Amino acid sequence: MKEQLNDIVRTLISATKNGSLVWTEDNPNLKTRTYKRKMETKGSDDTVFEMNIEYTLSDDKWRLEENSLWITNATLPNGRYNIGVYKNKDVIVLRDLIIEKFCSDLDPKIEVVEDILTDICKGISISTLRDNKLKDLGI
Repeated sequence: MKEQLNDIVRTLISATKNGSLVWTEDNPNLKTRTYKRKMETKGSDDTVFEMNIEYTLSDDKWRLEENSLWITNATLPNGRYNIGVYKNKDVIVLRDLIIEKFCSDLDPKIEVVEDILTDICKGISISTLRDNKLKDLGI
């Protein structure tokens, strides 16, 4: 089974590189497009290949997640199979290729998160936030 899974991933990489396989964004969400995309493509037998490409915030840095590749085909047990990075390191190569060819505008900004956190703080108590800012300024 490992050999067949390796063949699938290597074939996806080759077909994506040479342009014969196009990955499209499934259900784009304007609020999350800068840091999260669900990409999918379909084989000639209607098998669907799906990968979530996602940055997460860890401390104060964006980190690209090591997501899995999902294969959906009615003949598979339960209709789906997951190839994780721990099973096949080439899944990362495929992810990076998808980003390069189809998600070049994936560009998370820390400033967006800072604005959201400021709004969250205001939601706690705007007067306390104001008083704290004045105190920090020595006023």
